[in-house]
Amino acid sequence: MKMNATGYVNGEFCDLADAKISILDRGLLFGDAVYEGVRVNNGRLFRVGDHYARMSGGLKALGILVPFSASQYETILTELARRNGVQSGLVYIQVTHGAAMRAHVPPKEITPNVFAFVQTGEALPSWPRQYPGGVAVATVEDLRWQRCNIKTTMLLANTLAKRQATDAGAFEAILVGQDGTVREGALSNLFAVIGGSLRTHPADSHVLPGVTRKVVLDLARTHGIPDAERAFSKEELLAAEEAFLTGSTADVCPVVSVDGKPIAAGRIGPITARLMKMLAEVLQAETA
Repeated sequence: MKMNATGYVNGEFCDLADAKISILDRGLLFGDAVYEGVRVNNGRLFRVGDHYARMSGGLKALGILVPFSASQYETILTELARRNGVQSGLVYIQVTHGAAMRAHVPPKEITPNVFAFVQTGEALPSWPRQYPGGVAVATVEDLRWQRCNIKTTMLLANTLAKRQATDAGAFEAILVGQDGTVREGALSNLFAVIGGSLRTHPADSHVLPGVTRKVVLDLARTHGIPDAERAFSKEELLAAEEAFLTGSTADVCPVVSVDGKPIAAGRIGPITARLMKMLAEVLQAETA
C-alpha cells in the first residue's frame, strides 16, 4: 500500500501518511470496532448495499452509533476509490466506538471514529488467479468468540489459525467447532458438495454472513443447484465430492485437499467450476 495514497478519517480525505487516530481509541484498546472490505471492479463497488447492511447491523449489536446512511457510506467509498484511481481492489472501512479514557464500559457520550483506505488489486490479488489449480486447507480448532457473525476487528484467533495452517503447508485454515462441525475459513466461508448437494454452515453466530457467500447461494438457487445451509462434519468434508472457499478476495476458490488428503482426486469439480464462471459473470455485469 502506497503511503502517498489518499485515506479518509472522520469526514475528511487526507494523505494516508497523515491519517491519525487517538491512542485512546477503543478499537485499539479493546477491538471495539467493526470493519468491511468492499470489492472494487472496473472502478465500481460490488454489492455495497450488502456490506452496508452487515456493517450497520454489527455496529448496532456492539452499541456503536451508525455514523452514516447507506447513501453516505456508498459516496465515501466511491470517492475514496476514485481519488486513488482504483480499478480493481478493495476499499477498507472501519468504525470504532470512539476515543475515551480506558474503561471497559464506554461513556454514553462518545463519538465513533471512522477511517478508510484502499488496497489495489496488485497488493490484494484474487485467490483463484493466484492458485488456478485450487488450494490446500488445514483444519484447526475454532477458538474464536461466540459472535462470529459480527465483523469485528478482533481477529487474533483468526490470525493464529491462519498461521497454524501456513505452518502445516496449507493456504487457509478451516475452523472446526468443539461439536465437530466444520464452520468456515479463517478468512473465508466454506462450501462443500456432499451427496450432490451444495452445503455450507448456516448463517448463525458461528460464521460470518459473507457477501460472496450470499451471492453464491443465490446463484445456486437460481440455476437449480441443490443446496442446504446445514452444518457438516470434518469426516463429511474429507469425503466430499467438491469443496471451495468464498470471499471478497477468494471469489469462488476451489479446495483440492484437506489436511493433506485430496478432495475428489485433487481436481476442481464441475459445480465449483460452474459457480466460478457464474460469479465472474455477475461481478462483471454489476460493475461494467
